[in-house]
Amino acid sequence: MGAYVVRIAGPAVTKANLELVTLSELKIFLDKEGETADDNRMQQVVDGVNRAAYHRMRERFIKHNSTNWDLVLDGSWDGWLLALPYRPIAAFTSIARGYYSAGGWVSDYVYPTSEYVRDDEAALLHNVYDGWPSGKQTLRVVYQAGFTAAPEDVKHALLQWMSIEWRRAAGERLDQTSESDESGATSYTFTTIPGSAAAVFERYANKGGLI
Repeated sequence: MGAYVVRIAGPAVTKANLELVTLSELKIFLDKEGETADDNRMQQVVDGVNRAAYHRMRERFIKHNSTNWDLVLDGSWDGWLLALPYRPIAAFTSIARGYYSAGGWVSDYVYPTSEYVRDDEAALLHNVYDGWPSGKQTLRVVYQAGFTAAPEDVKHALLQWMSIEWRRAAGERLDQTSESDESGATSYTFTTIPGSAAAVFERYANKGGLI
């Protein structure tokens, strides 16, 4: 179903590529603009949650930086629909049929664009002519993918998660499970990710409805 087994090239997994929410955005969300005393601790929360979200979304969400993914994929599960590991598609170079061996990739056919239709948002390729192969390591795809900026639903989900982690870190005890202020009382467990945020992450972890 498009799972890749060989990464020939691709963007590096760096802090910059995973930083979907910044320190300044979290400070705005928490109404702490202009305060700098806690920046170091708050940055640790930001960095930790950004990377945790990357893993929670099955390592499929890296920001677009104009670097090609060059991947060898398993074939399509149904012969017609191929789900690429990273989305959305920002620029597409090629898809070829062949096989991967100890000597590297050997191609026997390069698909013309007339033989497939792209769904860039979902990163899906629909073969309209003869179908995709179904074997292991039978397709090589070169393309660019990722958002230039995090979608608003992902950003809000991350801010919700970060705000909880920050309030624990800034509390008297790291295992704090509740707090009260003028807006009311809030309770949570140490591992809590807000339900609405978890649902957003799950949607982006899926590839066109395919796990």
